[in-house]
Amino acid sequence: MSQNKAFSTPFILAVLCIYFSYFLHGISVITLAQNMTSLAEKFSTDNAGIAYLISGIGLGRLISILFFGVISDKFGRRAVILMAVIMYLLFFFGIPACPNLTLAYCLAVCVGIANSALDTGGYPRSWNAFRKPLVRRSYWLKRWCHSGKCSTQCW
Repeated sequence: MSQNKAFSTPFILAVLCIYFSYFLHGISVITLAQNMTSLAEKFSTDNAGIAYLISGIGLGRLISILFFGVISDKFGRRAVILMAVIMYLLFFFGIPACPNLTLAYCLAVCVGIANSALDTGGYPRSWNAFRKPLVRRSYWLKRWCHSGKCSTQCW
């Protein structure tokens, strides 16, 4: 085999999908903070209630980060990343349709869980993609995440 695995099209496509998932993560995190006033009106609460909602992301991450390493090793990185993307989509379509703050908080916890799943599946998968120093690999993951946050400024 003359070409190595790092330059095959499916592998590059997989890494681009991982980067796009981090882009979605960036959007999900900043969306709640930017829309605090409208969310407070929708859920009949104040900004403290929406801050409580945002804290659900951190709680979901803390609860699940310890388990997703094992899950990622057992079921594979691809399955864990796909599960994370499904949870992000559930959040994006669920938050506008949420009737109350409790259900919205559950969706925020799901985003935190999705973040853990994405980290435990995405980091190892993307590190295998290129033969560059580890710092650059980590940089690109964070760069895509911050690009997602910045992209919401255009809306």
